[in-house]
Amino acid sequence: MVETYSDNFVVQCLRCDTPTPEDREQDDIYCQECASPLVNKCTNDNTQHFGNHDDSCGITLDPEAVYCKKCATISLFASKELIENKYPDAEIASLHSQTQDEIPF
Repeated sequence: MVETYSDNFVVQCLRCDTPTPEDREQDDIYCQECASPLVNKCTNDNTQHFGNHDDSCGITLDPEAVYCKKCATISLFASKELIENKYPDAEIASLHSQTQDEIPF
C-alpha cells in the first residue's frame, strides 16, 4: 500500500524515494529529484479515451489505481510505469457505444 497525505499526494516519490514535503505548494506536483508525478490522476484529456466519459476527466485517483474509475483511461502513475499494470491489453467496452438491446444484462 502506498502511503499518502490526505490530499492523495504520495509521502515519498515512487521512483526515487525522495520524501515529499507535507508543506509543499498545491501545484508542486512533480518530484524535485527525478520529475516523477507525486499524485495519481486520470490521463484522459479527451483525445485518447474509451468513450465512457464525454469530457476531459483528470480526476485524482488512489495511488494504486491503474485505470480511472470514471472513464477507464490509464492513470498517470501506470502510464509512467510507477505502478504495475497487470492488464496492459485490457479491452474496455464503451458504455455509450451499445444500444439498450445490446447490453448483456
